[in-house]
Amino acid sequence: MDRGREFKIRQFVKEDWRDFRDIRLEALKLHPEFFCPSRDETQFKEADWKERLGNTNGASFGLYLGESIVGLTGIIRADNNQKSTTAHLVASYIRSEYRRQGLTKLFYQARISWAQEQKDIVAIVVEHREDNFPSKAAHQNFSFKFVESRDQKWPDGSTKACHIYQLEL
Repeated sequence: MDRGREFKIRQFVKEDWRDFRDIRLEALKLHPEFFCPSRDETQFKEADWKERLGNTNGASFGLYLGESIVGLTGIIRADNNQKSTTAHLVASYIRSEYRRQGLTKLFYQARISWAQEQKDIVAIVVEHREDNFPSKAAHQNFSFKFVESRDQKWPDGSTKACHIYQLEL
C-alpha cells in the first residue's frame, strides 16, 4: 500500500462529477481496448456527467488515495432498467502505479454490497476481453462462474473473445 496514506472507495454523488469525468476519460484514453462506451464521452457536458451519477439504476464508485482520485468502477442494472434483477459490473480502472496492491477487492465489495442492498437483484454479470488476464483472475477470486464466450469487435479495431461470468446472489 502507499506509505501512510489510506485508500478509500465511495459512491460518487453528482457533486463529484469532475473527479468522475477526469478518471473516466483517462481510462478511455489510456485503455480503449478494454472499454466500450455507448457514447462519445469526450463530448459530455457537466449536465451529462451529473445525469450519469444520478442514475438510480446503478452506482459509480471512486477509489481515492487521500483526496486524490486514482480509480473508478461501477455497477448497473441490465439494460439500465429499474425492474431488471440482473446487474452488470462495468468501467473498472485503477491508475497503473496503484495496481497489484489488492485494491480490486474494494471494487468488488462495494459493487456486490450495492447489489445486495437493492434486495431484488439476484445475479451479477461481468465480462472481460480474452487478453485481460487481471480481470479474469479478479472475477474468479470473487466466485464468479464462467458462463460463455462470444466474439466481439473492440474499440481498438480488434475482434477477440469476450468472456462472460456470473455470480448468483
